[in-house]
Amino acid sequence: MTGQHQYIAQYMELGDAAKSKLNYIEAAAMYEEAINYHSRIQSHQHIAEPSIKLGVCLCELARYKEAENILKRCVERYESDEHVDEAVYVRGMSLFVMHCSDVHIS
Repeated sequence: MTGQHQYIAQYMELGDAAKSKLNYIEAAAMYEEAINYHSRIQSHQHIAEPSIKLGVCLCELARYKEAENILKRCVERYESDEHVDEAVYVRGMSLFVMHCSDVHIS
């Protein structure tokens, strides 16, 4: 893993740690940092995971429209990406949608 990608991994780990403590505001901030850092270095590594995790945190914070926008951007970004493992992509999107549905229903 290159030094630049280590920063993304660190943001993801910090986000996961905050999420495990139900600190969704901090987790969302860390996932956003991972996405923003990814954009700055113009990496070819896909960012579906932080996007999905950010969307889940936004759902937990009742920020449904923002979560929906994250999902839409993620879907648009990866629909044409031949390098994304389709099974992982579909699974991630499905989990995201199911989680948001659960939050809306609860």
